[in-house]
Amino acid sequence: MKTISTKILFLHFISFLFLFALPSQIFALAATKTIGIDRVRYQKSKLEWKNNPAYPEWKEQNVSMPNMKKTYIGKYWEPAVNNVKNMIILIAGQQGPRGLVEASNSLTGQKYNWDKGYKIGMQKQSDINKDSLTARIIDSGLFDPDETFMAVVYNASFQWGNTIKSKKRTVKAFTKWFLKHGTKENVTKIFLLGGSRGGILALRMSKQIRKEGWLDTPVYVGLIDAVPNKQQEKICAKG
Repeated sequence: MKTISTKILFLHFISFLFLFALPSQIFALAATKTIGIDRVRYQKSKLEWKNNPAYPEWKEQNVSMPNMKKTYIGKYWEPAVNNVKNMIILIAGQQGPRGLVEASNSLTGQKYNWDKGYKIGMQKQSDINKDSLTARIIDSGLFDPDETFMAVVYNASFQWGNTIKSKKRTVKAFTKWFLKHGTKENVTKIFLLGGSRGGILALRMSKQIRKEGWLDTPVYVGLIDAVPNKQQEKICAKG
């Protein structure tokens, strides 16, 4: 297994914190960014619901249909799998009481009521807040879009009150879906960034990535106000 310098890991994480701390004026000239936000289980018509074919991992891991309906994911950069060298995912925290209120988030860049009017269809375009970490990473020039897979999770359905078993299924679904966008042979760095309960999901994904056999790829985990809960085994599932 490769030995990765602690100093290098620290400097990479500090670069993200630096981006978050920079004044917004530096990025003021950047164009408005939009991202297509997919629904893992979507409403095809007034009476018909379908699983999104781009996200089979949720059904394969037996994630509940209500949680699938409330899982929203976007892909900002998606180069060919064999070209990917960097992988980034940013995960928002729980969306209001039991996930029913769609709140803004300074990490992912989603705005308040971002899912308003999101009824029929697999995807809805959403503007990314220019002051968010997502927008600043895009504008930073640190990553080549042709070599970087970047995903943004507006709602992970990794909620307070979900059972321990439900959380395990969600962690596996997200990890397997994320990893299929790169290869162990070519990916040189993975960044998992999450806030609140999204931070705990990111932390648990880092452990699951190793279980999936990605033993040598450096994984950087950035947490903002992560909320562990011993009773619900949020940080680390047994077995």
